[in-house]
Amino acid sequence: MGQALGDVLPLAVAVAVAIFPVPIIAIVLLLASDRGTAKGVAFVLAWSIGLSAVAGSCSWPAVQRMRARTESPRLG
Repeated sequence: MGQALGDVLPLAVAVAVAIFPVPIIAIVLLLASDRGTAKGVAFVLAWSIGLSAVAGSCSWPAVQRMRARTESPRLG
């Protein structure tokens, strides 16, 4: 497991930099500013919470459909 993660992690970082450069640039600028560590931590927390909220709201309908499909009685 550790070896697989070590093999995939550089590729994941490269994809993240290529696709989402704005948050990375924002973190670098925040860390270079006054009280950068506190601002950087706040940004990362807010970014994570926002992404989690979007992922949760997008996956909620699919989860509900799967639950309804498994809970419904099968005919035949």
